[in-house]
Amino acid sequence: MKSLTIRHRILVSFAAVLVVMSVIAVIAYAWFLQAGQEATEVEKGILPDLYHSTAIMMGQMTAHSLLQEYALQDNPSDRSTLESAITTNRDQVQRSMGDYEATIVSDIDKQNYAVVKELANQFRLAETAVLDTSRAALSKGETPNESLAIKNTVEPIFVKLQSALQAMVEDHRGEANSATQRISSIVRTAEVGLSVGLLIALGLALLLGYQLFRAITGPLTRLVNAVQLMRQGDFSERLDLRRRDEFSVLADGFNAMADDLTTLIGQVQRSSIQVGT
Repeated sequence: MKSLTIRHRILVSFAAVLVVMSVIAVIAYAWFLQAGQEATEVEKGILPDLYHSTAIMMGQMTAHSLLQEYALQDNPSDRSTLESAITTNRDQVQRSMGDYEATIVSDIDKQNYAVVKELANQFRLAETAVLDTSRAALSKGETPNESLAIKNTVEPIFVKLQSALQAMVEDHRGEANSATQRISSIVRTAEVGLSVGLLIALGLALLLGYQLFRAITGPLTRLVNAVQLMRQGDFSERLDLRRRDEFSVLADGFNAMADDLTTLIGQVQRSSIQVGT
């Protein structure tokens, strides 16, 4: 370090701090890039899956409720209205299933969806059979017994379907929770990393600043003291800074000046003695 000039010391100090700050910036960028990728996965993958699977489950629950309400109605007009509602809800469930199928990526999702799709088809067939049987009985003037048919054929399928849908929804909810935890972990790590990095940069800046301060004030103080002695008439002081920088040039100049002044004063004194004798 003693061979470095003050200019080089300043440049090295700034370069060291800039390198540390650049490393911190690169690492922070990598962390936030990872967090952005996780957020994109949640936005474009996990949340749509969770939304569509929940929509399917709610649609199937609505279908079951509408069918039970249909079985309790005696008014033909109310039955017709409920049949229209059942058809509309069935179409909505089909659209939700199509939307969900378009987002499937993993093998687990494919397996879960295959089970749900098969049970949904069975439920729809059982539902259609109940409606057809009811219409046929009414056309003959008979009183249909949909409740028994629902209990024997629809309910067992509905229970299995709801269980499969619940498993599918829970799977996506778990994925969403895991992704959220990963994002939170990345953010916390980034916060700690940035704090540590800033402390390192601050400590390095203080250390290098202190060394630069000593590199300037140390020889400058010695030079000022030597000049003060010279002003008092003491030309014996010489500077040996043992360094190769701007101050060593000043020290060499000071020593040369002191030597010249000492020689000049000696000559003046000898001349005075000669004149006096």
